[in-house]
Amino acid sequence: MLQGPERYQFLKSWLQDLSDSLDDGWYNIIPFWLLLCIFIGGTTAYFMPDDFWTRRRDNASVVYAAILTMNGIILALSWGAFAKIYETIGTPHFSTFLKENGVLDKFLFFVSFEDADLRWQRVALGATIGFGMYAVKQAAGSVTVMHDLIRYRAIFDADKATRAGSVRLIRPETDT
Repeated sequence: MLQGPERYQFLKSWLQDLSDSLDDGWYNIIPFWLLLCIFIGGTTAYFMPDDFWTRRRDNASVVYAAILTMNGIILALSWGAFAKIYETIGTPHFSTFLKENGVLDKFLFFVSFEDADLRWQRVALGATIGFGMYAVKQAAGSVTVMHDLIRYRAIFDADKATRAGSVRLIRPETDT
């Protein structure tokens, strides 16, 4: 019987990525962009007037709808890069090549939320704004991932006879 694909745990992949980033310097493991976005979102939620949350709940609903709409637009705009990533990984033998050389985990992993107190509503809004802003930053980074995969694919296709060797990083800032 055909065995199902191995599911990588988000935490395991994230910690591995942090470990790789630590090799380039301790400051690379501090998520400065995430912290800044969460701070801005939290500050925005903190300074929202109490009436926004209590007197007319439809105000908060409109704000959440606008934020979700913006997140949907961001997802739609970056979907082309995601589609190219999966198309490239899914080509015959290329995903096996990436896995054999230990780089598949860097491109592919799987991530397997009533009435609340005013304080928790502020936390939820702050987190929504912060994570939304962080999503914009990460969506922009997906283009870099797409380019890296295309470069790896070019190396793979051009070097079929000797591809049993190792994959070398081709970005100058990460070459060793």
